[in-house]
Amino acid sequence: MSITDSKSHEESKKGKVAVVSGTSGVTGRGLIHELIEQGWEVYSVGRSNDAPIQHVQVKHIQVNLLKRDEAMDKLSRITNAKAAFHCAYIEKPSKIELAEVNHELLVNFVEGVEKGSRSLRHVSCMHGSKWYGLDLGQIDSPARETSARIMPPMFYYDQHDYLKERTSSSNCSWTFTTPAPNPVIGASLHVTMHMFVLLSGYSPGTSAMNLLVGIAVYATFCRHLDLPFRWPGNPDMFNKLQDACDVNVLAKLMVWAVDEPKAQGALINVSNGDVFRWSHMWRDIADYFHLTLPSNPIQPFSLTEYMTTPEKKAIWSSLADEYGLAVREYDKLVQWPFADAIFNQKSDSFLDVTKARKMGFTEMKVDSFEMFRCKFDELRAAKIIP
Repeated sequence: MSITDSKSHEESKKGKVAVVSGTSGVTGRGLIHELIEQGWEVYSVGRSNDAPIQHVQVKHIQVNLLKRDEAMDKLSRITNAKAAFHCAYIEKPSKIELAEVNHELLVNFVEGVEKGSRSLRHVSCMHGSKWYGLDLGQIDSPARETSARIMPPMFYYDQHDYLKERTSSSNCSWTFTTPAPNPVIGASLHVTMHMFVLLSGYSPGTSAMNLLVGIAVYATFCRHLDLPFRWPGNPDMFNKLQDACDVNVLAKLMVWAVDEPKAQGALINVSNGDVFRWSHMWRDIADYFHLTLPSNPIQPFSLTEYMTTPEKKAIWSSLADEYGLAVREYDKLVQWPFADAIFNQKSDSFLDVTKARKMGFTEMKVDSFEMFRCKFDELRAAKIIP
């Protein structure tokens, strides 16, 4: 809904205070980075007592969003929030469980913040290409926001419909946006005072959907074992079109949408703005890691099966000792099923971002290979990979 009270709107615009859930993941951390850059005060919300980011503009609140009474109590102590960004996500084995638990996370987060902050003006809830059926093996590319929904259960639909219903009420003072990237590429950052530095305590394993680290670790093993950089996914997908979204672009869109009237109540696709074929990107990534690419690089196999053996764990422990890597526990590095899912799509996998451009969002102009190169550099600087 539109905000009619212009006076309170201007007052809230001055009070740039945000609450962010899911701050141990790639999107949450990237978003906090952007909020700090734009001068916001931030409350990070998570189950751990350890703040994911240390910075003068960030306060951390330990809260379990699945415990409603606890969430309502602790989040309502925040009394001056203008925007709430929901980036939390919990993986579950079944579609029904996935929908139930992630709907509950959102409801408890929103209603907890809303209870304490009459100043709340905007809620942003992270969505993604599962909206279009990515987890079913393919999407109808280019996927548009007007595309028909897939067969439920689908937790994004439950979340979106909840927000739509809440904001349709005449006594609701806030609006909402649901950004949809595919997939998000980023390395988590640790923030100290007014400088952004990469932290040795980086924990990529806390994110269920971190493709960047999966590619980097797979490439590291290929180099250590003197193996060519083979494509492990679906042979057809190797030559299909793919897009990606730099976490920095996603974060900029999420913050931009807070005060953009055209973005209110909308599902909005977001990406780097380009598309690529894995056959081209794979060659560029091989060059970055100084790996050979065979004349026929396609050799399908399950990363989840082959990259989780005791041998791989032992090798990683040895590499961690040799190079002083930040994460010695191999199981905390990568969620291999997500990489398998991306590499085994059956069709082109990219989004139509015309809607965001027509709304006036101008940041989708990233060269995807340059993005990967920069993010790999960040992983090396953080001692995540040798």
